[in-house]
Amino acid sequence: MTKKIIGYALILCLLTVTIYAYTYDHQVFQAQKMLKDLGYSIEKVDGKKGPNTTRIIRQFQKANGLRATGEINDSTIQALKHSVSRQNESSRRGIGISSTVPNGAAFHISGHQIYDQMTAVIIGIARYQSLGRDDQLNYAVHDA
Repeated sequence: MTKKIIGYALILCLLTVTIYAYTYDHQVFQAQKMLKDLGYSIEKVDGKKGPNTTRIIRQFQKANGLRATGEINDSTIQALKHSVSRQNESSRRGIGISSTVPNGAAFHISGHQIYDQMTAVIIGIARYQSLGRDDQLNYAVHDA
């Protein structure tokens, strides 16, 4: 009797491993990882293509001018790799911010953009401080 139970348990374990092996897809895993790195709301990076992954792939495809099928094909993988490399390039330049907006699309602010804005503020402060008192009031009201 115990040999039968052990035999059934062994068959069940083998069946579970076999089913998992057939549901895991390394290409799906890579796509999920890249989408998560880009700021999309992937719940689990597990290599399994469920409805959430399909929906997010469709969003990414649409946002990048691809045919929005929800399938992971060569053009989707290439676009993902290109987006990740662009993100990595901007973060190497300086501070990079990646966030998810309500529709699931990602946006980025590069270090150059932040630097340009800070420079404009510093120049504005220097210009303001060099003005006389009446001109400062006028500047604050009209030019700011």
